[in-house]
Amino acid sequence: MPIISKKSFYEYIRNPSGQIRSDYALLILVMDLVCWIPESNDPRTSTYLAAKSFYLDLEIQGLVSLQILQAAILTAFFEFGHAIYPSAAVSIEACVKYGCALGINWDAKFPAKRPFSWVDGDEQNRVWWAVVILDRVSRIGFPPRPLWTGDPTPESILPSDDGAWDQGVMPPKRFKVLQSDNPRKLGRFALKAEATRLLGQVIRHVEATDFEETFHKEEALLLDGALRAFVNVTEFEGQSHSLDVMNQTAMCSIALILLHEAHASSSETSEYFERIHHIKNVTNSVIKSREEIVGFETPIK
Repeated sequence: MPIISKKSFYEYIRNPSGQIRSDYALLILVMDLVCWIPESNDPRTSTYLAAKSFYLDLEIQGLVSLQILQAAILTAFFEFGHAIYPSAAVSIEACVKYGCALGINWDAKFPAKRPFSWVDGDEQNRVWWAVVILDRVSRIGFPPRPLWTGDPTPESILPSDDGAWDQGVMPPKRFKVLQSDNPRKLGRFALKAEATRLLGQVIRHVEATDFEETFHKEEALLLDGALRAFVNVTEFEGQSHSLDVMNQTAMCSIALILLHEAHASSSETSEYFERIHHIKNVTNSVIKSREEIVGFETPIK
């Protein structure tokens, strides 16, 4: 996840004073951690343990900075990817609380201080989007729990184009979610942000208490159409601009599966979901095949 500004990071590291702050030291350590290539079955390496201990030391000292949150996000990403539980779940929730303490969340009552430049502002925005992505993705297949982060509002800003941000080139306009005149080239992280927004809506939809209501079924059709349209947009973006969009399309596919499974298992499945639900069709085929071979006594070799 591109959440660290190369421009700001290198400007700080190349500072002639030679002093590296503790939060930057932690961030560099965790960046080394996520580049680790497994050589054993245990991902709890000495670097991982050192990073966790260093983070705790800075927390005890009362240091609060965006760099510490970036390090925490990368650590949670490492734990989630290597299935280090329950540490991954604890770390992700801690990232949410830390982001709220910094005031970079969308509904912050005490917003963060005004950034010095648009690069810093976009970095803060990207960091919170990363927290939301971790919250949504870790919720898939996890025992039921409420989402720890709120949904983006129509005023929420999408991350800028990745290439322009890395180079420090300010875009002519910053785009919001659900904005009709968004450019065709949003960038991979902005596409992931949009996919995350739709995934969050699906999660809240399938867990709603008014599941059998008519308007709820209409919302399901709208979500299905939005997801399918966004998959087409993402694939077009990938082909047109040579972008790797596997993660974005995978998130949309997972959201579609969650949506269709929920409505296929409903007592009043709509005709639309019953007709196109692939898992239900496969299950019916298996049941039919089993019924046809009942009584077949010769063992299969």
